[in-house]
Order: sequence, then C-alpha cells, then structure tokens
Amino acid sequence: MTDPPLDPVPLDPVPHTVLFDLDGTIVDSKPGIVAGIRAALAAVDADPGPDHDWDSYIGPALRPMLAERHDLTGADLDRAIDTYLTSYDTSGKYDLTPYPGVVETLADLASGGRQVALATTKRRWLAVDIVEHVGVAPHLHVVAGAAADGTGGDKATLIRHVLDHLGVDEDGLDGVAMVGDRHHDIVGARTIGVTAIGVLWGYGSAAELTDAGAHHLVADADALRSVLGLSRP
Repeated sequence: MTDPPLDPVPLDPVPHTVLFDLDGTIVDSKPGIVAGIRAALAAVDADPGPDHDWDSYIGPALRPMLAERHDLTGADLDRAIDTYLTSYDTSGKYDLTPYPGVVETLADLASGGRQVALATTKRRWLAVDIVEHVGVAPHLHVVAGAAADGTGGDKATLIRHVLDHLGVDEDGLDGVAMVGDRHHDIVGARTIGVTAIGVLWGYGSAAELTDAGAHHLVADADALRSVLGLSRP
C-alpha cells in the first residue's frame, strides 16, 4: 500500500461532510480515561504494572478491550466497566484539553456550510457532555456514540448512522471525510467508502494509521484545514 501523503493538499472534491473522532482527535482526554481504567482494573484486582503503555487503551470500545487485554469475563468484566463509567463520569470526563486549533477548525467548517459530526466509540451521553463542555456542540449536526450499554460502538456502524441521519447516500460518499487518530477510525472510514484522514497528534502512530489505510496524514490543525479546503488562520 502506498504511504499516505503528509503534504496538506486539499481534497478534490472538497468534502461537504466531515466526521470527527473525539478522544485523541478533538481533545487530549488521556488523564481522565487512564484514571478510570486504573480504577476499573483495581476493582477486579488486575494489576497492569507501573510502566504500562496506556495510549493503546484510548479509542477502542471499552468492553472488548478490557476483555481481551485482561482476560475479564462475566461479573468481573461488568464490575470493571461499571467502575470505569462511574469514575469517568464523576471525575474524569472533563480532565481533558482541546488540541490547538481543532475546535476552531470545526467551527469554521460549520460556519462555511459543511455538515460536521462526531463519531466516537465512547458512550453517547458522555460524548454529549464533553462536546458541550469544550464548546463544539453548536457546530455538530450529529453526535454519534455507543449506547448506554456499550453496544453500537463499531466505527463503521457509527459512520453509517451519521450519514443516514444526514441524508448522505452512496452517490455522496466521495464528499465525506472521517478524521481520527486510531486504526479503527481509518478502517471504519474505508469500510464505508469515505476518505480517511489520520491525525498525528493523538494516540496512534503514523505506522498504525498508514497500515490501516489512511488516505492522508496531517501533523497539526493547520495541515488538516488545508486538506479540508479551509484557509489557514
């Protein structure tokens, strides 16, 4: 597979609809997420060790990730997830920092007449709280996330849900872009048939995004603006 370009060349056609991931794309939410996962693992006596690499935990759906990485099943898995959600909701969800220029990019896309949406594996009710907190909610036409029980969080499913809601059919897919920082963002975009843009300021590496099939990689918000056909501030 050819490596995706890093040069911020505008997409052709310029996308009429742009979907964004949340964690690692709009906000650096690592502190709150890691605190919640630590609490979840402690609740079931699972010790990840002091030098654990937490970046790979951010992005994937919670239940399969905890089940696979820590051999959790049944009541233990349920308890870990419940503990995480309680910890994250009460003390972690606002422990985050928007990435430079990204909130402004969403605002400019929306004010320029583009359809802008969120597609996150996070529970939707948590995502709604966060986008309201960081001030991007007014710019979003749709906020798509997992259900309260964690189902429906597959990225391709979320992208399809957003496009159906916005009335984008198969003929309009060449004008849609998905922006994200992890491999499942890219795989989901390619599964649906939309342009996949990988951002390098989040939790996934260039190699991860390239191997997943990203069409473009961007190093900062200015480069993302150029790819999306926005002028730089």
